Amino acid sequence: MKKKFSFTDEVFKTGIVVMVGSYTADELDKEVKKYNSYPINNDFNYDARTIKIVEELSCIVHFKKKWDVGTIAHECFHIAHFMFDSIGIYLSDDSQETYAYYIEYLVETIYNELNPKQKE
Repeated sequence: MKKKFSFTDEVFKTGIVVMVGSYTADELDKEVKKYNSYPINNDFNYDARTIKIVEELSCIVHFKKKWDVGTIAHECFHIAHFMFDSIGIYLSDDSQETYAYYIEYLVETIYNELNPKQKE
């Protein structure tokens, strides 16, 4: 299975590109180069990976081997961390609810796209 989709959240305007399946290192690098002006570390020994796009408020997520709900939640934490760090919101007692709602939104969006039969 190979699937690619993207979405932009309406609050923070973060662009998310999700790539699922057997994309090669060259295919991933080509996608990243659309947004980043520098090469990425092409260590391809992972099940899932989130790449921060420096020039924009965006991320690319590649679920290479696993895209269960736990792995989706794990990568969504990275997306939230990269995005909030970029705009100066750091995880603390005051911001934890913002993180939690954003991660919930990301997980539901990605999970529902990957599991259309199980949408609520």
